[in-house]
Amino acid sequence: NGILGGDGNMGKVLHTLMNGRIVTFVCLYAALSAWGNEPGNRWLGIEGVANARDAGGYPAQDGMQVRWGTLLRANQLGTLSEKGLERFRELRIRTVVDFRMDSQVAAFPDIDSVSDTAAYYHFPIGIDGSSYEEIYLNIVDVYSSMLKQAFVLLADPFNLPLLCHCSAGKDRTGIFVALVHRLLGVSNEDIMSDYLLSLEINYYVHPDWLQVVLTRVDEEGGIEMFLANRGIDGELQRAIRANLLERSSSVLRWDLY
Repeated sequence: NGILGGDGNMGKVLHTLMNGRIVTFVCLYAALSAWGNEPGNRWLGIEGVANARDAGGYPAQDGMQVRWGTLLRANQLGTLSEKGLERFRELRIRTVVDFRMDSQVAAFPDIDSVSDTAAYYHFPIGIDGSSYEEIYLNIVDVYSSMLKQAFVLLADPFNLPLLCHCSAGKDRTGIFVALVHRLLGVSNEDIMSDYLLSLEINYYVHPDWLQVVLTRVDEEGGIEMFLANRGIDGELQRAIRANLLERSSSVLRWDLY
């Protein structure tokens, strides 16, 4: 018989699956055990992809934290070196979401080897507006259907780890990650700190740009209503929280046979 321990929500879910559903448990365990980045590694060290980071580790709601190694973020993957591709494979990334426009993908496509190991999804988001603040608001309003499709992928644990990227990995990607963090209960301070990490590699961002999105979330009644207004319903939101949150001190322990 299988024995699974752990005080996190995912542990409880897996306990439930054990009850007469061992095949489902084994499949789901395989998905969970494939998450490849070590806790604490913020910068992923993918050679040729300077802005590759793990979005996990931040304190979240109800004593939880964002699970390491499940949501990754990066700039475009067309410059992956051989060593970088090896690191990409080590991370066991199952899904790549590309937010770039069609013209950007055509000019600098992700290398073919990425799709050999990960499912590739293209959800194009345009850069429309006369200021960054206007561009950011258009991303969450005009292109909300693209963001929704990425959220849907996060609701299925078999899609994880998921790496999302755009060109520089700071604006379209930064907004998506900030919204996911907000859903998970990460503080605005940590959301902003994560967003501003792009500055460390001289990819310019400004707190005022992201703040207009966070303010829009508040104006619409909070993150749950904001996402629901864009077709991301409560069931999807709960599934994403279950997949991306863990208790900060929890360790899944298991023995089979």
